[in-house]
Amino acid sequence: MNGFRAAAVGVLAVALAWAQGAAAQEKDNQAVEAAKQLGFRTCAKTVSVLTDFIYGKDSFSYVNTYNTKEIDRHALLMLTSKPYSDGTSVAAVTTSPTPAGTCDGTFVQVFMIAESCPKLRDTTFQQWKYYMDLGGVALYEDPSSDSLVVALASVPSGCLIVKTGMIFNMP
Repeated sequence: MNGFRAAAVGVLAVALAWAQGAAAQEKDNQAVEAAKQLGFRTCAKTVSVLTDFIYGKDSFSYVNTYNTKEIDRHALLMLTSKPYSDGTSVAAVTTSPTPAGTCDGTFVQVFMIAESCPKLRDTTFQQWKYYMDLGGVALYEDPSSDSLVVALASVPSGCLIVKTGMIFNMP
């Protein structure tokens, strides 16, 4: 298994370009296909973009929470996890249809790594721009996206990484 650090830095713009047809159309991952089987179709591509951004084409575990009466008219929450050689990533992906007929999506990914936050900042996240202090937790913005932020929180055994992102108006 690859380490999380290798997967931690990605560019949401690449995922967005893919979603807008810049890359060849591929079959959705197993989690998205399962949601589509339940009737979740309008925002399936948004879930696919976000889960592909988080995990690439790797497999991951998931569980969906959704409106059982009108799944395609409401938000879907997909809780996911994937083991790496240096720990397990857990992510929540949410997407919802908008009144305009498009979809908005968000994700929150959490990972604990046995390195100090300053070391991660100087290596893995060195290109990320300091954004603000959130109650003693440093936040950094992805230099290639205005909607992707990482929080690096020091814990006794290393650094807790909380990565968040949003996409809007997905077709």
